[in-house]
Amino acid sequence: MLFRSFSAMYAALREDVVLVVVDLDENDDLQLIFETLNALGTPLLPSDLVKNLLFRYAIAQDAQIEQLYEKAWKPFDDDAEYWRAEVRQGRIKWGRIDIFVAHYLALKRRDIISVPHLFSEFRSFLVEGDQSAEQSLLALKEYASVFRRFDEYPMTSREGIFFSRLSDLDTNMAIPVLLEVLKNPTSDGDHIRFIEILESYLVRRAICSFTYKNYNRVFAELLRHLSRTEFRSERLREFLLSREGETSVWPGDDEFREALENAPAYEKLKRSRVRMLLEAIEGALHDAKTERIEILDDLTVEHIMPQQWEANWPIAQESIEAREIRERLIHTFGNLTLVTERLNPSMSNAGWEKKRQALQQHSALTLNRRIQSTEHWDERAIRQRGNSIADVALTIWPRPEA
Repeated sequence: MLFRSFSAMYAALREDVVLVVVDLDENDDLQLIFETLNALGTPLLPSDLVKNLLFRYAIAQDAQIEQLYEKAWKPFDDDAEYWRAEVRQGRIKWGRIDIFVAHYLALKRRDIISVPHLFSEFRSFLVEGDQSAEQSLLALKEYASVFRRFDEYPMTSREGIFFSRLSDLDTNMAIPVLLEVLKNPTSDGDHIRFIEILESYLVRRAICSFTYKNYNRVFAELLRHLSRTEFRSERLREFLLSREGETSVWPGDDEFREALENAPAYEKLKRSRVRMLLEAIEGALHDAKTERIEILDDLTVEHIMPQQWEANWPIAQESIEAREIRERLIHTFGNLTLVTERLNPSMSNAGWEKKRQALQQHSALTLNRRIQSTEHWDERAIRQRGNSIADVALTIWPRPEA
């Protein structure tokens, strides 16, 4: 029994106890460093180590520490609920401040930085660069206001729509570039053209199911390209048009249309990306005579012809080939729409007439209003709607010729 207790204690000490050692010079103020390192009394984040490093360098560089803290870092501590909140990046959650500092450092080093390597990369940046610790702290504060603005754009603004779609696309490799582009919005609107080009690139690749695995390299190269030239939309356009191969190419109209009309989107794409595209189509269908409706509910993706279609959706000429065609088409965008969570199960596997009545009675979306006049929802109707959706998507996310 005693042996087991010692074994458990040894295992806990070996596996669960983490020690952080901070080496101080004889002139360092121990209490000041401790206060700036752990002012909140909360578990240390990678950015806390960066903070300690910056203030240690600032002391060595004879900076006015108390004033510098008040001006540059205190805003992070005062708004800890926002900055220290855990945010998912990929499959892992990190503190929002860690993610921000990694993006800031990526911009400055012209390379993508991962949060686990944040401290060592920032230390190299300070040692190798010509920027003082004070300059770095003030720059972090400046770019932090830009980063926070990403969450505060009105949802009806072009920037707000872009960041909403960027969230649905689940990629943040472009954030370092956007920190620079949106720091000082251009009077000629070039920053809007910039995000529209970037959105077209990302959406087209997502809908075509092209890989994201190479985005680290693509956006690191983009950072270096823009740094050598300028952070302008024309430079972004020329860079993206120069990409070749599935790992980084900007899909052309034919590839994009093929994916929109024929790819089984419901099976191949994340549900958030399917919903994002359908919501974008809905917004684009509004014209000068149409009321602007802001989608406030979390709408769900619904098959118009259901996945279990056999009971209420007979095939005109039954055959193996006809069944295969139907099974493929039911998952394409031409057969997908958006409805509320309550309406979705109520329609379930019902026949077209019941579904059409339910959409007519309960849905205010133009996306659904346009299909209510269709007498027979079959393969031909799905293809026609898929073609119409592709036409609209090509205007939302255009790609210029090389």
